[in-house]
Formats: sequence, C-alpha cells, structure tokens
Amino acid sequence: MRRPPPWRSTRTAPRTGPSTVSPRTRRPRPVPTSLSTSATTSTGRHHRTRTTQPRVATCRGRQPTGHVSSRTSSDRPRPCWRRAPFLFARGNHEACGTGVGRGPEWWRYLATEIFANNECFSISDPPPNEAAPVVIDAGTLHFILFDSSAVPDSADFTLNQAEANRYTDWFNQVNALAKRHPTREYFLITHKPLWTVTGATATSVTWTSPTLARAVEQTTDHALADNIHLVLSGHEHMYQMLEFNSARPPQLTVGASGTLLGRAPVDSLVGGQSVDGETVARTISHDIHGYAVLRDTGGQWRLTFHDSAGVAQSPSCLLSTGTTKTFSCT
Repeated sequence: MRRPPPWRSTRTAPRTGPSTVSPRTRRPRPVPTSLSTSATTSTGRHHRTRTTQPRVATCRGRQPTGHVSSRTSSDRPRPCWRRAPFLFARGNHEACGTGVGRGPEWWRYLATEIFANNECFSISDPPPNEAAPVVIDAGTLHFILFDSSAVPDSADFTLNQAEANRYTDWFNQVNALAKRHPTREYFLITHKPLWTVTGATATSVTWTSPTLARAVEQTTDHALADNIHLVLSGHEHMYQMLEFNSARPPQLTVGASGTLLGRAPVDSLVGGQSVDGETVARTISHDIHGYAVLRDTGGQWRLTFHDSAGVAQSPSCLLSTGTTKTFSCT
C-alpha cells in the first residue's frame, strides 16, 4: 500500500481499476525560491502554488539533460528565475530507455511528483498512469502539463496513426481538466508542439506534429477545450508564434533558449497556408538565442521575445480573451 505524503490530498479525478504498478517512494518538492513564501501544495494530478507576479518566462531547451553547449547553458534562463514560477515539461531527452533517455532523473528530480531512484513511467504504463496530464495552478496562472516525451521522433513530421490513437485519451483528459473550471484560461504545456512550421515555400509548409494534431482531432470534442488559450512548446530549435485567428489556440514554440539553433521559416511564406486543416493567419519566427516573456497586463497576456542579451525583439503581441484566439501585435 502507498501512504500519501502529508503534502498531497485528494486527486482531481479518482483512479479506477487495479494497478499492477509496484509501490513507489515519494518525497515532497522544495518550495521554489521564485514563488512567495506560501508553501507549494499538490493535490494529486492537480498542483497549486502561489505567486505574486502573474507572468510566465519561457526558457525552453534541453538544460536538464546537459545537451547544450557551455557557451549557452549557464546564463539563458536567469530572467526566468527571478519572480515567475519555473515549470518543467518532460521531453524526448527525458524518455524512459537507454541512450539519451534521462527518464529516471526526471522522475527523481523534476516531475510534479517525486519518486525513488531508477523509476520511470510512460504512456505505455497501465493505470493509474503517473505520466498522465496534470493541472498546475499558480495564482492567476493555470497550466495543463502534457507529457509528449514518448512520441517517437519519426512521428514528428509524419503521421503515425498508432501513436495518435495512444494519445487521444490523454487529450480527452486535457479537455476534461480544463472544463472543470470553464471561466479559467489555461495554457497547455507540451514539449513537442502541435502546430509548428519549420519550413516553407511559396506553395507548401513543413510542420509538426501531425501525429499529436490527429490525436486532438480524434477526441470527443475534435479540438482542444474552448478555455485553452495557448499551447506552449519547445523541441524545435527556434522561436515561433503561430496563430490561426480562430477557435484553435495559438502555438507558441520557444526552443531557442539553450541549444544549437535550427533555421526558422520565412514568415511571409507561411501566412495563408494550411496547417492541420486550418489557414495560418500569421507567424513570428526567430532563429537567434533568447527567451519569451508572457506578462499579465491587467486581463490580457503580452508576449515578447528577448534575445540572449535581454533585448526585446519586435513585435510585442497581446493575446485576445474571446472565443477567437489571436494575437494583436505592434
């Protein structure tokens, strides 16, 4: 039998069915120094923190596993450490398995629930599944953390129907979590993006991930919940804000924070082309090292990309609050 630690109470959804997973040892996470002095608490798959600074600094890359150059690894995320919650999204470098996989380290040090040494969990595990989507509340910030670490890289740009089928239930869970508080705005965090364009010509685009996008399309709602206003991702080694000017949330990909860079597409070639059945209204892409800041301006989120010296790059964009999800940029 597992005895719940004192820092965890009930789960947001009861887990049903027998578990074949052996007992696991957990220990409470320390309170992040970037938060207020109120303790961080966890309610199973629903975690709460408090912060007096409602903003998000997104510094995404491969820092946890060390796959960065010494020139870029030490100073990139410093603006993130000051007054914003620091959330980790598990990526393919933290998958279970041999080679580059650092899954046991993820579950020992970085996950929302901490386990003993040499334990690793994935979407293939039986219920109750420790890697399933989880809500994190931090004051006025509301996140749904989605583990896309097990999606094979071969499925990034090519539809893998079997993988899409595996992830459909998790996206149903994402929608169910968001619908519990329909007046809250949620940001979906997934290391691998849903809709990021990495290349474009005058007649076509190359985008990722048709596999995860298909999983969303196969959900009961055939889309993300209405109150999911933004998808935050990394994985691709560049920065990109992509919007559809529709009920589909914009895709924000911040993968330029601490690793070798790829080449961003020419934005003028992307707008007007189709990604996952919808027309792209606009992209703003950068292939320089930097980070993104989302700041609450009193009811709307302002997005700005900064280079590695901290200089804001134009344009600066405000996220809409209506049913049509779009950025207005100046």
